Amino acid sequence: MNIVQIVGNINELQLKDEEFDFIFSVNVLEHINKEHLPEIAKTLFRILKKGGLEYHSFGSYDHFYHIDKSISKFNYLRYSETQWKIIDNGIQPQNRMRIDYFEDLFKTVGFNIEKELHSSPNIEELKKVEVHEDFAHLPVEILAVDYGAFLLKKE
Repeated sequence: MNIVQIVGNINELQLKDEEFDFIFSVNVLEHINKEHLPEIAKTLFRILKKGGLEYHSFGSYDHFYHIDKSISKFNYLRYSETQWKIIDNGIQPQNRMRIDYFEDLFKTVGFNIEKELHSSPNIEELKKVEVHEDFAHLPVEILAVDYGAFLLKKE
């Protein structure tokens, strides 16, 4: 199948334009600093062949939940950006971006969204935290999604 696995910073690799038919990531995008996401999305678009597909899935929930079940999956939405920078960790950082951000990002760089999959909003889980004003402008239906995936196409 001529599958090539590439591990590393995509913007530091010497990848040719329209080199790949299919690109995917699983549980990666939520760990990339949000300031780098637009540049990465542009690179992913650039290296994908016309007619090619990309699949990206991500967990849009507080990954500290894996080690502390006493907190809500949305615990990290309680904190301001400044507070989160102190609490978050450098080994597996979490950018806290919601599914609407990724939808806008992919459309902005030129992808067609072929399929958007996401978990049903877990509103009861979200109610366990007082959402910080940084996120208060977002609809509950967006905030309460804890997992998402996109199938993208480059026309």
